[in-house]
Amino acid sequence: TAAAQEVKLVPPEKSLERAGFLRLLQASFDWDVAFHNVDAALSLLQDHTQGPTSDREDSRLVSYTEAVTLLRHSYFRPRDEGRNFVMISLAEAETLRRIMHCRLSRPLLSEQPGATVALRCVLSNNPIFDETQGFSGGPKFQTSMVHQTARFLDCQTFYKENELSVLLRALQHDQPF
Repeated sequence: TAAAQEVKLVPPEKSLERAGFLRLLQASFDWDVAFHNVDAALSLLQDHTQGPTSDREDSRLVSYTEAVTLLRHSYFRPRDEGRNFVMISLAEAETLRRIMHCRLSRPLLSEQPGATVALRCVLSNNPIFDETQGFSGGPKFQTSMVHQTARFLDCQTFYKENELSVLLRALQHDQPF
């Protein structure tokens, strides 16, 4: 087999104005309107370049390289490190829920007293049905990504455009086996 060759693309010379950059943010992050703020995105670029890049930010143009830098910024894909998601059967969920209710005043895992758990249902649009004390929902992107991946593994085939966008982002870096 031939080794894969790295393809280097030449960035286009054009720049985006505010309206064009807003459309790019909307297309890239259609799953969360909180990321459609041009000023917040441009402030990330200023932080990255160590200082202001323009006297009038409202007239600032964004180059291709700057847009790529912004879209790859961790601000747009918040994650809780150490947060894990596990898919279990209905019978396992019933057992876990019973254990959660029996241990209301004590930690769920005595070896990990800070561990918290929530039970969600993929088929019902991923609501939390039950949770241990101290559980927090986590970042929207991370939760959406796991929900759409769980639907994919469940062989569901109907996705809205924003759900498909999240699923593609979730799977884009995985390697085939």
